[in-house]
Parts: sequence; C-alpha cells; structure tokens
Amino acid sequence: MNGNYKYVNKEVLAVSNICLSLTRSVASFVSLICSSNGRIIHMTRILLIRHGENNYTQTGKLAGWTKGVHLNEIGRLQATTLADQLTSYPIKYVYSSPLVRALETARPLAAAKKLNVRKCTQIGEVRYGQWQGKSLKVLRRRKLWNEIQNRPATASFPGGESIRHAQIRAVGAVEKIISQHPKDCIVLVSH
Repeated sequence: MNGNYKYVNKEVLAVSNICLSLTRSVASFVSLICSSNGRIIHMTRILLIRHGENNYTQTGKLAGWTKGVHLNEIGRLQATTLADQLTSYPIKYVYSSPLVRALETARPLAAAKKLNVRKCTQIGEVRYGQWQGKSLKVLRRRKLWNEIQNRPATASFPGGESIRHAQIRAVGAVEKIISQHPKDCIVLVSH
C-alpha cells in the first residue's frame, strides 16, 4: 500500500494488500507480454479481469444476472488499486459485462486511461435461469449440482443456458474483439 488509503478497517486493509499483491503480479505479467527488449510485441493482448467483491455473495445466493449488485467498499478499493497498477500499460480498449459489478470494476481503469467502457453482453455471467437468486446451500443438494461440478460442459441450468453455451458465447466475443483490435492491449472485465 502506498499510504494514500484512508481505510482503517483491518479486513479492508488485509484484502487491499492481497489485491495489491495480485495487481502487481498482473502488472508484471502485462509487462512481460507487452514488451520485449523495450519493444511492443505485435499481437493482441487481452487482460481478463474478474469483477471486484460485492455483498451479494455473502448472502449465500447465486447472483447471476440479478440487477443492482454493486461493488462493496472492498470491491471499489480493488477496482481503484487495479487501475493504479495498470495505468502505465498500453491498454487501448476496456470491455465489460453489462452487469453493474463488472462495470464498476472497469470504470476506474477506463477513466485512468481516458477510455470509455464498452459493454459486451456476450462476456456476461452465465444465465442461471431458475437457479438465479437461489440459495447455494439448497442448490448443492440438487442432483444437477454434482454434474455442474464434475462435468460442467454437459450441464444446463433449468430455464437458463448451458455452461457450454456460455463458453461458446464468451469465446465468440473474444474472437470478435481480437479481430477488431489486432495488435492492441485490451481489458475484458467479466465474471
């Protein structure tokens, strides 16, 4: 931590230190893939970033596409710390799932780079259908839970989509983004 943070809550500080360590690792990795002997490597580079922490996960329920799931204090700190750590890298585009927790993670980085966040539904969360908003404790007792854990490619959520479809959807989006931005460094914020 650089001393600029005014948080005194020990839990926030601990998570912030973890986040800072992780973002330094990401920053080191980005440095490796973005330069070679001081020159930019000419290929599309994508940084996949999971949204920051939110309070919904503490409810023990599956959020999915639930509206209004905002980052909590720790999540906001994670997002700003990530932005601070990545400002020196040649990021040209920032894409995000349209869900608010992903957008709130993407915005500080985009602002630091003077970029707009581009919403991309195809990199959004799995559509859990009837499972959305349900208790994970209850869902773990269902037969489908074991299939999802052990053979996710064969699992489909009732009234939702299959994990395989979510993979195809996301990979298709990434391939399209790469084709639109060859040789650029791009951020994708998802789930």
